[in-house]
Amino acid sequence: MTTIRLGTDVPGKPLQVVLVHGAFSEGSYWRRVLRILTANGVHGSAAQVNVLGFEADVDALRRHLDARADADVLLVGHSYGGALISEVSADNPQVKGLVYVAAAAPVAGVPFSHFMAEHPSFYRSNPILDCHGRLWLRPEDCVNGLGHDLPEDDARMLYAVQKPVAAAAFDDVATREGWRTKPCWYLVTEADRMFDPDSQRLLARTMNAVTRSVDSGHMVALSQPGAVAAIITEAIESLSATGCMPAVTESAEAIIDERLLFYR
Repeated sequence: MTTIRLGTDVPGKPLQVVLVHGAFSEGSYWRRVLRILTANGVHGSAAQVNVLGFEADVDALRRHLDARADADVLLVGHSYGGALISEVSADNPQVKGLVYVAAAAPVAGVPFSHFMAEHPSFYRSNPILDCHGRLWLRPEDCVNGLGHDLPEDDARMLYAVQKPVAAAAFDDVATREGWRTKPCWYLVTEADRMFDPDSQRLLARTMNAVTRSVDSGHMVALSQPGAVAAIITEAIESLSATGCMPAVTESAEAIIDERLLFYR
């Protein structure tokens, strides 16, 4: 396997890709993307988070990175995973860039429930709350919402292998915004029923991200893995060539101020 190295200022230090799944999902969600990356000489791994609380998930991702302390990292987050990569990357020199795949990027100090209210979905799921305070998607939520553009067997498999989400997690709050200081890329899923594409574009503009789009539903790593691998490869090539780390621009700061008005 070819080793990709980031810049000439860190001789011999490889760049690895770490992928972070979203809610109701798990690490194998990335399997088709990982196959493409591996075939092209990119070393990647999928972090496993329990989606039972933001702090615990942040700690799980940090442990995953600690196990790769000899490498620089490009973090890739899908959906809820975007909040995790934003939190973990702040003030972490190991992380060189962020790729958001139809992903959340909450403003620090704002509960996730407020973020979701600001960015409502086209499809309204109706999860089941069990006696342990955990939410489970129904089969129809996976077929008609989460995986509406997947073959029905694949969409029903999302229901069969889902990880439940702690209902209390929606009251959790992000405390850091790594996208303010790290170079960012954003893949917008234009046929997404779970996360409005216009909201995705707003987030991409907020973080001054290089933005690409694909005609896909929310589970794009399953429906269009080539598009996900392409934006990751683009990020790797950019980081390897320049090592640049653009900050959030003044225009993006104005967008952030507009978003904050929603919560006041």
